[in-house]
Amino acid sequence: MTTLITPNFLVDYTTPPVFDDYRCVVNAAGAQVIFERAHYNSTTKKSGSVRLYLLTLGGDPAAPLFQKAIADGTNRPDWFWGNAGTVTFDYVPKTGSKAICVGMAESNGNGSKLFGSATSHRSYPTWFPDGVRLAVMNSTNKVAPTLAIFDSSTKKTTATDVQGSSLWSGMPSVNQTNPFLIAFAGQPQAWGAYDQDKNYIWVVDTSVSPPAPVPLEAGASNQTGSFDGAFQGRAPWWSPDGAWVVFESNRASPPSSSNKNGKYAIFLYKYGAPGPAIQITAPSYNCNHAKWFPNGFNGAPGPFELIVAAWQNGGATPPSGPYGLASLDLTPLNITF
Repeated sequence: MTTLITPNFLVDYTTPPVFDDYRCVVNAAGAQVIFERAHYNSTTKKSGSVRLYLLTLGGDPAAPLFQKAIADGTNRPDWFWGNAGTVTFDYVPKTGSKAICVGMAESNGNGSKLFGSATSHRSYPTWFPDGVRLAVMNSTNKVAPTLAIFDSSTKKTTATDVQGSSLWSGMPSVNQTNPFLIAFAGQPQAWGAYDQDKNYIWVVDTSVSPPAPVPLEAGASNQTGSFDGAFQGRAPWWSPDGAWVVFESNRASPPSSSNKNGKYAIFLYKYGAPGPAIQITAPSYNCNHAKWFPNGFNGAPGPFELIVAAWQNGGATPPSGPYGLASLDLTPLNITF
């Protein structure tokens, strides 16, 4: 029997909605969230420009992370849980090339470092546990993205085509207990141009040369055959103990005439397990980009806790956006660290 978790919204969203909140990360104490926010027009049902905001749970309303915008379109944050507590993100330079680049800053938005052309066409930066290296999606060729490793201390790319020679890939996540393992959303090059809605979740062991990536889920085709929607997935993220991967998938509500992208639900999979993935949310919430709390709220040992972006009126008929920040308490699943 499937146990579905109802999202608990972390912000008192109004009706009609005025914010569209998306892609979020939580700090090592489980007390603050950095996320993307855009102002939402409920009449046109369109969102404005995106920038990063900081929210203290149970505290004051969210405020822009950068009091003076360092760039347009700051997004896709990842929060380092080590002592430095720094944040990495995407941004679009104000001048010169409009290609997405990577930056980093202190967790309060101060001390920003923008890597500029050294990270041109890079996105989805995610930390290695050393707090220096970043795994990034390299979209120099938009239809053929790959994985690369960037060293923030030297501003050099230290590895390219990390996913191997036969896959396109994006949305990486580094295992924090075994950083040789990188999960990503990818597809065989034989399937044609990269399509984020036609990915599987893969894991590559970077200690092996040449790379030999394998699908996360048992039964998924290993670079042969055609796309199977039963294993579709994107935006993976390792659990803090390195044992589980959470990801989003539209397999429970695939693309249709009424919704060309389908609706996404959150799934869990234990690395190396033989069974099927565990669906934990209903597609009506269209949950995206799940990330982990460290060990439950406020850093206390306890059950798994996730933070996600979910449709604010999920469960309504018909369900629709915009998105809001929500937590998922996985206590009913009886899964603990």
